[in-house]
Amino acid sequence: MKKVFCLILVCILVLSACSALATSKNTISDFSNDLARMKKSGLYGFINKHGEWIVEPLYHNAANYSNGYAWVKTENGQEHFLDSSGNIVSSGRYGILNDSVAEGLAVVSHSEYPHGYNTYQQISPDAVVPTPPEGKLFLNADSFSDGLAFVEIGITPYNQLQDKYFAYIDHQGNIQLRIDEEWCKISSAKRLSPYITDANNFVDGYAVLSGEVYNHAGTQLYGKGKLIINKAGDKLYIHEGNDIITNCGNGIFCIYNETKNTYSYIHADGSPLTQEVYSAWREKGFKYSYDYLPSDGIAAVGIDRKGTIKPCYIDLTTMELLPSDGWEDIAAFSEGMAAVKKDGKWGYINTAGEYVIQPQYDLARPFCCGVAIVDQGDEWFIIDTQGNILY
Repeated sequence: MKKVFCLILVCILVLSACSALATSKNTISDFSNDLARMKKSGLYGFINKHGEWIVEPLYHNAANYSNGYAWVKTENGQEHFLDSSGNIVSSGRYGILNDSVAEGLAVVSHSEYPHGYNTYQQISPDAVVPTPPEGKLFLNADSFSDGLAFVEIGITPYNQLQDKYFAYIDHQGNIQLRIDEEWCKISSAKRLSPYITDANNFVDGYAVLSGEVYNHAGTQLYGKGKLIINKAGDKLYIHEGNDIITNCGNGIFCIYNETKNTYSYIHADGSPLTQEVYSAWREKGFKYSYDYLPSDGIAAVGIDRKGTIKPCYIDLTTMELLPSDGWEDIAAFSEGMAAVKKDGKWGYINTAGEYVIQPQYDLARPFCCGVAIVDQGDEWFIIDTQGNILY
């Protein structure tokens, strides 16, 4: 009996320890559209910045608010989109992979055919629903961004390949840029394969396409390639290799070399931000050790000194380092503030590198909608930009 009691006591202590280790990440999401998804008794709802329930916890699953709407799913499998007041504005079969709304539309998957097809579901009452060309379907479709969406257009059944092509369409379904074999030719020497393996949405007028680089005759494969284009379809820059190119906005792109674990930044035409920057960074031993994309015009980098990485930030406009306090770890900027770790505690700095909130938290998440979620001990709080506790 004594052994049984000891075993029960150990189990209680273990469960208590697990409870103490639980953080806000298991309970509440970051804010979006001034609301945060929160879990209570196994069900999801949404609270405001003061912890008040705007949408009661009634849903078996839910996604964060996106452009004023949130996808939710009931325990019996019904799916809805809610507006910011929690009212149901649309119901249907959406699927967890298409749970966000962009420019008033959601992408809906259908599986009536062997490989299915996609349509756009109107969520916002003023959104225009694009339709494919007559006799065609959207075999694949991405969300809208910057007024355009990348789609694959063809006929069914899916394996009937004639006249299948990629395109960027507008909200009326008009083809603004058709990606076919002729368009993909880069020059008389090389071209990008007609089969585009991946495409990013337009951001600030630019997009990145991924494919394969062949010779002009299409008989010799050189390898993978990335292509930066504008909305007019001008091919601004081709980058050969497996590097990942991400559109950071404002005409700046981040190149990640997985082999070297390095990051660099270029303009849309492939030119470096400035030639002096890269020369200076090489001399100072910079290593692009943080995979955060630039935010508020600032990138997180690290100075590599004999294998020791010193986290720091660099202003991508002035190319100057922000003052550093010997931080142990750093996070990306968001809304003009970034979380930094000093002596085992997290606080926040501004874009000048000055402390706005002194390091004091066990966990600090990015500012969204003017608030951030922090952990202290076994409790989490919602704070404003001055560190005042709102909830």
